[in-house]
Amino acid sequence: MAMWFDHQDTVINLATKRLGELQEIQHLPPENNFVWSVEAGAHSYIVKIGPVRPYRLRREIRAYDHLSGNDLPIPTMINSGEIERIPFLILTRNGNKTAEDLFAVDHESVEPGLISRILAGLHCLSGLHCKSFDLIKNGVTTRDRDVERLEYTRSLAVLKSIHLDLLDRIESVNSRPYSQMAHRDFSPRQVVLNGNGATLIDFESIGPGLLERDIGDFIGGILKFGIFQAEYGLEVVRFAATNGLACDLISDHAIYSLLWSIAKSTPVESVNMRLDLATKLLNNKDWLTTP
Repeated sequence: MAMWFDHQDTVINLATKRLGELQEIQHLPPENNFVWSVEAGAHSYIVKIGPVRPYRLRREIRAYDHLSGNDLPIPTMINSGEIERIPFLILTRNGNKTAEDLFAVDHESVEPGLISRILAGLHCLSGLHCKSFDLIKNGVTTRDRDVERLEYTRSLAVLKSIHLDLLDRIESVNSRPYSQMAHRDFSPRQVVLNGNGATLIDFESIGPGLLERDIGDFIGGILKFGIFQAEYGLEVVRFAATNGLACDLISDHAIYSLLWSIAKSTPVESVNMRLDLATKLLNNKDWLTTP
């Protein structure tokens, strides 16, 4: 399998040709990532290449083509194409940390209003039409992927019966037709922070979906750290009321995201925490504001 260090010389060559004099290059974790931070010509960039599953990066490139010019809080696409028959994407770098860094460590460092700004960006994204992004690859649609994800979650050996009604509700929501755009893989790690700015990133999973799902996935990403605060939910509820969104759908998708995150590699203590928390939240309809 290709490793990131096998391709760093290619990225250096690409950055030098496209961005000018190279000052610094740094691979960004995890180890199976093909993403680098590059300093060139007094500017910061993100360089992505796709030696493994190149269709995913080509899909993201197409997403940036579609998203540009829509006043979204996203990076600017500087360049894209192929080098050595490998697709590449060059973006502006809009910050040095993600929202995950805040929510995973200390809730007191989360600036008031940050969640509302993130949700506003998702709302703007949802206003775009997504018909051309329904197909992921080789006849596989975004709905096919939703079915796979749901079947995986249903098959979890640790899943308790109290969660089955939730999965039935998620299945019902997944079966609806959607024309609006959704990120479809949203979490605090998909938000880059720079001062008061919040930039949305990683659009390879973009396609038809529900805004409430993206918001729920984001809240689910916070729940995984076990430090969810009532003020987070209050911001979500206020935003939902202002924009005519269904809080019950947001709640369902947040809990579903918590369950879906359980994988074979998840430590036992994390599995138990997420199951216990999901059960607690399902038994409290008002958990968004009274966790």
